[in-house]
Amino acid sequence: MQHDIYSIGACLLEIGLWESLIAYGSDRVATPSSAFAGYGVNLNPKEPVRIKNSLAALAKDALPKKVGRKYAQIAFNCLICLDNVGDQSEFEDEDSVLVAVRYIEKPQDLNKQWKIA
Repeated sequence: MQHDIYSIGACLLEIGLWESLIAYGSDRVATPSSAFAGYGVNLNPKEPVRIKNSLAALAKDALPKKVGRKYAQIAFNCLICLDNVGDQSEFEDEDSVLVAVRYIEKPQDLNKQWKIA
């Protein structure tokens, strides 16, 4: 569950740009698509924060031109919804109810802040 909202943000980004974020060459190696041109991204799984920051920058810079500010802000909020949440153990419990609540509250808080809801 912890990456579901982030994944929604990545999907919204691809849908809004109408382009896959990953391209495959004839050698079947995954590389960043042309959507990332100028963002200096690589797909090194050992650098997830760098990848996330590149996706967020793409949502903030390129997406509004394609689909408008509100859609772009929702995608951006999903991508950054776990930034600055503090210690995740503070809102984890045995059946993940507190985690689910946090994942609902954070994007809603961001959307209210941007008056999107």
